Amino acid sequence: MVNARGYRMSISHKKLEAMYGKPYTGPSEIKDDDSSLYARISPKGKITFQIKAVINGKLSRYKIGNFPEMTLKQARAKAEEDQEWIDKGQDPRQRGLLSSGFKALTVGESIKYWYENNALKNRKDPQSTIDAFNGLIPKEWLRINVEQMSAVDWGNLYKGISKNNSGGYGLTCISELRTVMRYCISSGVAIRSDFETLKPSNYCERYAPKERALDPKELGFILRELPNTSLEERNEIVVRLCMVFGCRVNELALAKRSHFDLKDRLWLVPKENLKGGTMRGSKITKPLRRPIPEKIVPYIERLFTIGTNKEYLLTNRRSIIKPVNSSSLSKISGSIVNELNMNHWTMHDFRRTIATRLTDMGCPPHVTEKLLGHVMRGTMAVYNRSEMLPDLDHWLGVWVDKLEQWQVNDENVVELSQLKA
Repeated sequence: MVNARGYRMSISHKKLEAMYGKPYTGPSEIKDDDSSLYARISPKGKITFQIKAVINGKLSRYKIGNFPEMTLKQARAKAEEDQEWIDKGQDPRQRGLLSSGFKALTVGESIKYWYENNALKNRKDPQSTIDAFNGLIPKEWLRINVEQMSAVDWGNLYKGISKNNSGGYGLTCISELRTVMRYCISSGVAIRSDFETLKPSNYCERYAPKERALDPKELGFILRELPNTSLEERNEIVVRLCMVFGCRVNELALAKRSHFDLKDRLWLVPKENLKGGTMRGSKITKPLRRPIPEKIVPYIERLFTIGTNKEYLLTNRRSIIKPVNSSSLSKISGSIVNELNMNHWTMHDFRRTIATRLTDMGCPPHVTEKLLGHVMRGTMAVYNRSEMLPDLDHWLGVWVDKLEQWQVNDENVVELSQLKA
């Protein structure tokens, strides 16, 4: 066999000896006849044996040894042995790892490895990601060896996630799964990266949040019927607090008892508990202080009384030292919707509700933005420096009074334009 430059494309021991350790200007690699074995020669005469073959649908090249430490006979035997693995649809590079104690992980084991070695240290709420995996990844796929998964297999897994795409979070789940596998590969516990060739958006559409602001009748109905639901007392209070403050459930989940000054009626939310507060370059530079309406103080005192966790406001039933999982709080709304036969709404919708209804009642936009913990931009950025406690206290008081009115009787609910102070 002859290459384009006229060089004989075959390998012999004599030829390798003649080239080894000497200046070399010939072709950079020589293929062994009828084999996937190549000898790669550097300009300084260093000779490396390599295998070049299509493995699991992808052209791959990898090193098997150096000449003369590995003889040509040994290299040919290794190439023949590896070819048998390739013909069976397996990656021969795994064999050496397996023989040296490497254990190929399943999808489920890869997620566990990422969770224990990376997510627990670097994620604020890693359990919510695990819950998403458990809810969206078909159980049978969790037992599959990742080193046996081709791009086609990953595509089928993504399709399974798409079918379970309740709530529109399938794309996030796929993206997080890719993060898991990249971490495992970079940590040396996984090899194959066939998933990288696939585009997640081909399998799931991006989540489009549904704008939902509850109306006064719905808010009054929820407050009246809460005691008639199967919710435990803690969760009833969580609903009231989210409705009053428009806070994220994660802010409540991470809230510590020490964050509440009931004498001065203030709730301090550390910047690391605010969304984006721990991101590098975050615009959030200080904690958020929310006034606590006087009528809400008894509910927080009640949480102090019924809670068994002496550090956090809310008790985690699975751990006496860890905060409650925010994803479990997010599910409270689903229970209420089902029991009271309401149109769908989420705990997060209380944020949109308070932003919409307070504005309709005459509350200045910068006060609402401060209450929600948003970083203001443009002409309103000047308000980021002020805590605006008197304004927040006033409008939270107005809001609590209106909620109380709507709770008493929905027949008394009138147009919000008539409620402006």
